[in-house]
Amino acid sequence: MKIPIDRDLITDQMNTLGLSERTIISRTGVPSASFRKARQEGLLESSLSLRHLYALADILGVYASEILARTEKQPTGEPTATASEDAATLIPLLLQVPRMVAVDQLGRTLGWDRSRLSAALSAIPSALSDTGLRLHTSQGKVKVLASTQTDKRTQQALVRLRTSGNTLNKSEAAVLSRVINGENVVDRMISNPTRVAIGSLKNMGCIALDADGVFTVTDELKLALPDI
Repeated sequence: MKIPIDRDLITDQMNTLGLSERTIISRTGVPSASFRKARQEGLLESSLSLRHLYALADILGVYASEILARTEKQPTGEPTATASEDAATLIPLLLQVPRMVAVDQLGRTLGWDRSRLSAALSAIPSALSDTGLRLHTSQGKVKVLASTQTDKRTQQALVRLRTSGNTLNKSEAAVLSRVINGENVVDRMISNPTRVAIGSLKNMGCIALDADGVFTVTDELKLALPDI
């Protein structure tokens, strides 16, 4: 007898947490052949013990019942939201995720079918027009990023900031530009110059962490430079 499991949940959690099959197998004690077969078929061998199941749930950061009981969301009827409304839902989500997310995983998470998701993604570029943000797609994955070029108003604001009071060096100006454009400037690969620039901008009162742990422009800087 084999037990149905949500193999998509397992794959999604592995991608989210950066876990390899080898890591899961070594830390849970689940036989490698059994784990790979379970991911392929969506069926768990009943010969595996509850200890294996709970160990798997623990490393994936979910409840054991979720692995066994979660069912695939099926679209019911026509979506009530328009493509532009769905785009407005996706934009903050794709801006806050730490890395690019697979389109298939995004659809499963939201419970949207492929046509609804495609329509929403197609509506994002026009919704981001003149915002300093853009939709980046690559190999079936998507994310909202800051535009590569700083808009004219931001460039003018940075010039005024460099020529008044505390001046900015090149690294500080680059980091501040990214913050103004809504880009997360802190990641695992942060360079030392960027780290130093962040500290300098914090000391000058230009940027601060918001409730979500993302750097944003301070109210004081907005008052000094209303064009931002």
